[in-house]
Amino acid sequence: MLLESLATTTHTSVKVNILNLIGALALTTARQAVLQYATDDPEAEVRLHAVLALESIATIDDLPMLRERLADARPEVQAVTIGALASLFKRTGAEQSIPPMIWKVAVEAEDERVQLAAIQAML
Repeated sequence: MLLESLATTTHTSVKVNILNLIGALALTTARQAVLQYATDDPEAEVRLHAVLALESIATIDDLPMLRERLADARPEVQAVTIGALASLFKRTGAEQSIPPMIWKVAVEAEDERVQLAAIQAML
């Protein structure tokens, strides 16, 4: 029912609330749909909340898509993507992968929010 509502609504706030619920409940069965919203939705707010939902349900197979979100046009999406990557690496026992990927972002990011998120992920 959640995925059907997510697919049929045109309201950003409804999408955001559904994505937040999926993340809070860690609904891994919704992972593919959430990935689609993280990459394809034209609204930055929806992409941001999709990435936030992925913090609890992403798998290592989602790493290429999360890396792409580091180049999202909106800095706030980039910043939450760093958190999602750090969460993924910690959940999968790959913490050693955080510094090399995130260091590059911390050094090259133009937005302070992205830099701060990268520094926090490395701590």
